[in-house]
Amino acid sequence: MKYLLMITLSLMMLNISGQSSEDTQEWDVDVSDMKQVLLFNKEGNVKITGTSGDRVKIKVKRKLKAKTKAKLTKAKQEIYLDTMMIEGNLYFFVQNPYTILEMDKIGGNAWYNSRDPGKWRWNSHGDRDVHWEMTIEMQVPRNMPLRAYTHKKDLHISGVTGMLNAGVHHGSLNLKDVKNIESASGHHGDIAVSFSDQPDVDGKFDTHHGDIKLEFPSAPSAKVSMDSHHGSFYTDFDWSPMALKTTKSKSKKGTTYRVGDGTSVQFGGGAHDIKMHSHHGDMYILRRS
Repeated sequence: MKYLLMITLSLMMLNISGQSSEDTQEWDVDVSDMKQVLLFNKEGNVKITGTSGDRVKIKVKRKLKAKTKAKLTKAKQEIYLDTMMIEGNLYFFVQNPYTILEMDKIGGNAWYNSRDPGKWRWNSHGDRDVHWEMTIEMQVPRNMPLRAYTHKKDLHISGVTGMLNAGVHHGSLNLKDVKNIESASGHHGDIAVSFSDQPDVDGKFDTHHGDIKLEFPSAPSAKVSMDSHHGSFYTDFDWSPMALKTTKSKSKKGTTYRVGDGTSVQFGGGAHDIKMHSHHGDMYILRRS
């Protein structure tokens, strides 16, 4: 296992009342022996860039606010970007006294859950007198599999050609010069993807209140299923309709057939499956300019 190098800049700014602070941490990690890099932020913009080499570099700007000096001092000790490695997966996450990062046994995915059983606090810091924000800039090897999430603010990823899973809840998701996206998810914002090349894998794109825009350098070879309650579909490419999917189920009352679930079209030879879902937004498959 390679060692991690973390540098904490000593410069810290306190306001006159001593109730807020800002500081910066920098990480430099050799990931040549690791399977996947995973970043789970809670609140703050995240910008990730794919680079050459075998190192992950992270710059974290931490902002803390508290109602009292005592709570600010405690927050400095308890709230910070932390790391751990499990089965070759390198995790970066926000250590805090209110939520804990829980891992899925399959695929290395994770999410925050309350430390207090029975209470859901993904969208809460737990103490209304303490607030934090982590603004993160990250460089990763461009071919490294990556999972990146932030709950609040925006997520920007560019130049990553390895397997990618990305998500944001209260913000927009912007993926540029990427290739293989397994999943891209949002809720209150748009999803914009610009592919550098035709993908090699199936992809799923899902948001609730935003548009989904996929841009390709040339016509994709894909079977695309689209589902939107209040949106429309737009494309620059030739396409052909696909037969509606029919499902059959049996019960004591008899056999029920369900015909159709959204709209399905095919581009080119239909080599890959693309699923797009937006409850309120439009969906686009366009030529990259």
